Amino acid sequence: MEGFHVALLRAYLANVFHDISITGIEISHLFYVDDVVLLCSWDPENANRIIRILRCFYLDSDLKINLLKRKLIGVGVPHSQVEVVARRLGCVLYFLLFVHLGVPIGQNISRVSD
Repeated sequence: MEGFHVALLRAYLANVFHDISITGIEISHLFYVDDVVLLCSWDPENANRIIRILRCFYLDSDLKINLLKRKLIGVGVPHSQVEVVARRLGCVLYFLLFVHLGVPIGQNISRVSD
């Protein structure tokens, strides 16, 4: 995964891959065990760049990407645009209300049941 991190970092530094900024902190990717979360600005061309980076990573490392686990979430983006990009990426369209590792994400955490 170090190689994938370096590929994303080089793409970011070359201004090819555009990250997001949350309260002044720039984030482009997170690694957790065998999972990767890519965080980027919404731009169809950015999606094409991600596809190229993933393809190069696969060709270089021979590590396959589990197509059944790829999910795309668009925040503040029309559903139709997210659907188009999800189809191009070959991944599942996901919504902010979902369960990850048994924990509900995107729900009202102030409720006792959550």
